[in-house]
Amino acid sequence: MEAFSFALSAQPYSPASPRHTFDNSSYDPWRDSYCSQRLMPPELVNTNLEAYLLFNGDDLVPQQYVGLMHYTQAFVSALAQLARLPGGFAPATILLVDFTVTVLREQIQNFFLRLLNSQRIQIYCILDEALLRICLDEWERDDDVSGPLQPWGEAICPLAHDISSAVDMIPKWAEAESAWLARLWDIKPETLAGDGSWIHQWYFARTRKFLEESMKVYSIRTRVNKCVDGRLPAELVDTIVGDVLRYYDVPTGGLRRKHLPAGKGKHS
Repeated sequence: MEAFSFALSAQPYSPASPRHTFDNSSYDPWRDSYCSQRLMPPELVNTNLEAYLLFNGDDLVPQQYVGLMHYTQAFVSALAQLARLPGGFAPATILLVDFTVTVLREQIQNFFLRLLNSQRIQIYCILDEALLRICLDEWERDDDVSGPLQPWGEAICPLAHDISSAVDMIPKWAEAESAWLARLWDIKPETLAGDGSWIHQWYFARTRKFLEESMKVYSIRTRVNKCVDGRLPAELVDTIVGDVLRYYDVPTGGLRRKHLPAGKGKHS
């Protein structure tokens, strides 16, 4: 992760290397609340806020966020290539999930906590779409219901386990975010923490939905093929599978069309 550390490293302040100019307008709600609680004139709060951000290094967050975005995009691109190699699906998907735990929530947690929720959501969305595309590519390697079935349940078991373990950590992540915010106000962190529902709403949400539906489809296909045991024509097997999928209200069309927006190709 040396390259990542370098991407986020802060340059020392000097006239030749000016710090990022911070836009106070994005903090108007916080500033106004701060003024009303302490009866301080806005211009004094502006000065104090700029000094506070400077001394704590928070004025560097915008440019560090850009560095994180570039690194994340390069990271998921490399993992997409890894996933296309023989046997690359499992390590690529596991590394993607591990990035959200080991890197974002451990190695650079102090920086990640300083981001706005919208910025963290953007990072999560990049990772989610990358993982979804990798899973869809693997799913479509054997998408013919009348042919030999890939053991899909076994293929995604390590990934499903890692995502489930990470989801269990969401309350702890929410508490850490609240503890960082609580340093600005005289409020107990647990008062702000909640259950981390906003994180759960965005954390690999599309991939989790796809995995759930793909397992239903795979289970039905497997049972139908075991029942017919090769005694029926492939076209008739396809028809039976489609009827059973509709009966259980499971998607009958291609899962890619449902889970990826229109116009986005297989490897776009």
